[in-house]
Amino acid sequence: MKDDLRNASDQINDHEQTVVELLSHLSDMRKAVPVNYRLKEDLKRKLMEQMQGQKQPQLTVIRQEEIKHNDQKRINRKRGWYMLGGIGTIALAAFLYVNVAQADVDLAISKSSINIPKLSTDLAVLSSDLQVAYLQADNKLHIISGFDSDIDTPIELPQQIGTYDSIAWNSTGTKLALTENSQEKGKLWILQLNKSKQKSYAPRLLLEQENRPVIDPAFDPKDEFLAYTAYKQDKPEIWVTNLRTFGKEKVADGSKPAWSHNGRYLSFEQNGEVCIYDRQTGEIKEKVKGSSPSWFSAKQLTILSPDGIMLMGTMDESIKNWKKVKLPAGIEKESVKRAEWTSDGKHLLIVNSDQQGFMFTPLDLQ
Repeated sequence: MKDDLRNASDQINDHEQTVVELLSHLSDMRKAVPVNYRLKEDLKRKLMEQMQGQKQPQLTVIRQEEIKHNDQKRINRKRGWYMLGGIGTIALAAFLYVNVAQADVDLAISKSSINIPKLSTDLAVLSSDLQVAYLQADNKLHIISGFDSDIDTPIELPQQIGTYDSIAWNSTGTKLALTENSQEKGKLWILQLNKSKQKSYAPRLLLEQENRPVIDPAFDPKDEFLAYTAYKQDKPEIWVTNLRTFGKEKVADGSKPAWSHNGRYLSFEQNGEVCIYDRQTGEIKEKVKGSSPSWFSAKQLTILSPDGIMLMGTMDESIKNWKKVKLPAGIEKESVKRAEWTSDGKHLLIVNSDQQGFMFTPLDLQ
């Protein structure tokens, strides 16, 4: 009996042990399942990363190509706008050049009956009363009357040590300014002419400077001031002298001064440009490429463009437009060296040159 009970107890213990082991195994299985799931999730994630890693270079290359293509489109678009803008600018410039600078102005200019001989220098000037004064290599003054083209007896000038090299009429045709230059001195003379047949005169030395050449004298309309060019170490300067007080002042760097008919403006050349100086404000109002400035009214002047075309401008604070002046046939613009109006604005002297010398063409404004 006891043996049976012992055997039954052993069986129960074995059964319980088996159940315990089974439960332990099941518990281990339950714990293992989430782990497997986690492993699967990790593997899936890593696999996706690898796939993305393989696709990324391709996507990067494609994106770079798209960016490059879009950039090129933007560049081409900008180039197109730039080209259109450039074409528009050129068209506008051409329009302005043709319709402003190249618009002909017919001033009704005709050739005068005055005959001036061909000279070896360009030192000839025309007065408002149609007298032509010129200097030859003999350092003598010659005057031709517009009403009598016969050359008068040459006038002996003051004894000189240098050479007379520039000349200018005053507004009434009764005075001449001449410059004389040597290696040592520069002189500025004023000649008061007599209307008699003998052309007597009273010379007056206005200015004498050591080692400073003077040229290009120019009377103001009222004969109160005389502008001229004086050189300082080969540098040209514009000076103005008061003919009553003999005081003088420097205006600017430059050469070849010319007065407006009211005396307010003084034009001159400077480094290939024509400058217009306002004496009321002390300012340079205008600069334009050209040469040979000359006034034919209080506000209107002409210049020669770099290619020899005669241009006219009207001064109103500044010059808005330059217009081409129509000259009589037979005047070659390529050989024009100077174009100078008389003080009353009614006559114009055109100076041309060739290998043999200088030709002078007086013109009348109708």
